[in-house]
Amino acid sequence: MKRSETRVLKDPEKIKIVVDETRRNILSLLRFSELTVSQIADVLQKDQSTIYRHMSKLEEAGFVEVRGEKKTHHIPEKVYARTAHFFILVPETEETSRLLETYSAKRMEKLYHLMKKMGADIHIDDDLITEGRRFVTALRSELFGEYEEIDEPLDIIMLKKLELFLILLRMEENEDFRGRVFQFIRKMKGSN
Repeated sequence: MKRSETRVLKDPEKIKIVVDETRRNILSLLRFSELTVSQIADVLQKDQSTIYRHMSKLEEAGFVEVRGEKKTHHIPEKVYARTAHFFILVPETEETSRLLETYSAKRMEKLYHLMKKMGADIHIDDDLITEGRRFVTALRSELFGEYEEIDEPLDIIMLKKLELFLILLRMEENEDFRGRVFQFIRKMKGSN
């Protein structure tokens, strides 16, 4: 099967599968290279049986597929690849929304800590994590319709650049949008 560029996922069961940290790490590794279970286990420092269980769930849900076989010490191993370069998760149930909110909050907190390490003068608290998650979700939802129109090859780096430039253009063209961006920046800096 040819890898698609972007897949939009609305199925709550598939979203539950992909938000697991180990599975997300596996998909991140497979973004750059096709790998075997033993290679993934080595990088993630987990035993192969654990990786096999996760790969089975990812394959059954359609996130990964077998692309071939590789012999390691004369033992054949399946080589896995992602089925899409980029997965966009769109919750359609309350349960899935809560699951993604928890995952999103952890990612937002990590993002803020990385920003602080890089010298950003921001004050991190639970309210800012919630506000940041809502802010990013609102920005993405404004761009979501445009994502579905993309039918050209688009990797994650290009998608992030596209998103950044669309946000910058909207800031230039739309005063209300620009005001919301600057209001959020003031909240991050603790100067409402």
